[in-house]
Parts: sequence; C-alpha cells; structure tokens
Amino acid sequence: ARTITLFRRLVRQEMALPELVATINDELVAVRSERFVTLAIGWLDCVSGIANIMNCGHGPVIVVDREGGAVSQFDAQIPPLGITSL
Repeated sequence: ARTITLFRRLVRQEMALPELVATINDELVAVRSERFVTLAIGWLDCVSGIANIMNCGHGPVIVVDREGGAVSQFDAQIPPLGITSL
C-alpha cells in the first residue's frame, strides 16, 4: 500500500520514467524494510504508439507489435526496488 501511495503521488509530478523509478526505490531503501517491490511500468504515447517500459525485478513483460503481431519479451533491467540504491 505504501508503494502504491508513493507512486500515485509521484506520477502527478510528470517525472521521466527512470527518475520516477529511482525516487520510489530511494524511498523504499530509506525505510529499511525487509520488503521489496517488483515493478513493470510504462508510459504509452497513444498518438505514436510508442511505449517506454522499465522492468524492475518483475517477470518478463510481453509486448505484441500492433501492426505485425511480432511478440517480444522484455526482461528485468534492474533488481526489485527497495533492495539497494540504484
């Protein structure tokens, strides 16, 4: 619940995706909980159809090309949030 609240507060600030993820991670690390969060997050430009995705320790994200139907797998780029500073 803490992470969801933090996300909702930060997303309104229109941060770039890497900055948003780093801010959430920093907050979770600062709390020094024994918990962590896996997260797959993305911004979709509905006009261009381009999505920017970050995968933080989550299972693979499957992306299907809307025109050709090509399927891509997007694995985690960084570890789960809350474990270590990025």
